[in-house]
Amino acid sequence: MSLRSSFEAKVLLAFGTAMLVVLVLFAITWRLADGAAEAALQVEQTQQALHALAQVRTTTLQAELSTQNFRITGDEQHLAERDTALAQREQTLRSLKRLTQGDPAQQERWTALRTVVNERIALTRQIEAARRNQGAAVASVVVAAAPLKETRVRTHRLIDAMEADERLLLEQHSAERDRTGRLIRPLGAAVTALLLAQLISTYLILRRQLRAAAGSRRDLEDSEERLSITLRSIGEAVTATDVDGRVSRMNPVAERLTGWPSDEAIGRPVHVVFRATEGVTGSPLGCPVGEVLQSGEPQVNEGDVLLLARGGDRCPIALSATPKRDMQGRLRGAVLVFRDVTLERQAQRSIEAQNAALAERVQERTAHCAKARPICKA
Repeated sequence: MSLRSSFEAKVLLAFGTAMLVVLVLFAITWRLADGAAEAALQVEQTQQALHALAQVRTTTLQAELSTQNFRITGDEQHLAERDTALAQREQTLRSLKRLTQGDPAQQERWTALRTVVNERIALTRQIEAARRNQGAAVASVVVAAAPLKETRVRTHRLIDAMEADERLLLEQHSAERDRTGRLIRPLGAAVTALLLAQLISTYLILRRQLRAAAGSRRDLEDSEERLSITLRSIGEAVTATDVDGRVSRMNPVAERLTGWPSDEAIGRPVHVVFRATEGVTGSPLGCPVGEVLQSGEPQVNEGDVLLLARGGDRCPIALSATPKRDMQGRLRGAVLVFRDVTLERQAQRSIEAQNAALAERVQERTAHCAKARPICKA
């Protein structure tokens, strides 16, 4: 029992340690993977912000060129191209605000860019109105007086600053992503090595236990063989039962007296195999095994008991039944021991008959001597 408990404790410890290692490594891996995913998301977001800034630069230039072409040619088609570029820029600016909403500095630059873009849109509308209503010459005068160069410089300066900031963030996020990726690979190798070591340790524990179990099985087989030899060598009949009163073992003497081969008797209730009656009255006797299993106390009967064999033969027996307990004292069954006392009873009857004959002869001689005494006195 102690060996089994020790083995179970070792196995539980091994599997508990393995589970703990797996959980810890899973948590670390999950955190690293989450960090890698976050870094990858930030890299993607930064790249989108850079693409949006490039789009703002491009659409701003397209709108400026289209306005300039309309001022020179008066072709309304250029205004349609300008409006398309402005619409695209507006959509891109909204996306850029969303992509940089976690960066206060970038949000401040975006607000400034929004302001200067609005100023340039207003200037564009003035140039468009002057060209339509007053001609190309007046429109050129408006262009010369308008702060187009100053707003253009401010626009490009803000876009350049935002791009520089986003490129710096891109480098940082890319480095973080690469660092996390480099950590995941050795961590995976460590997880594999630890689990492999745990599996090897568990295998060694199991192999050691299997060897111990094989040795215990051989010892048990040897013990069973010695017990069988002992039971076969005993001159008395021995029948063992389990806790339910079913036959678990019989020696050859018990087989011969009851008429039940052990392979047929094992597993049957003991009262089916062992039947006895009162020698004088012939009334059936209960099997003492039941009383032993109920009370846990031994039972002995050396009175006038007749064993009824399976084939109908009868023989006088003396019997005893004792409880069978394990190492912890728990009841595991009973052992019924009985023996044929035919010769003992015959010898006893012979002795009783000889004693009776001797007593009768003594009485006769005593009576004879009593009659002869008067003659001797005369």
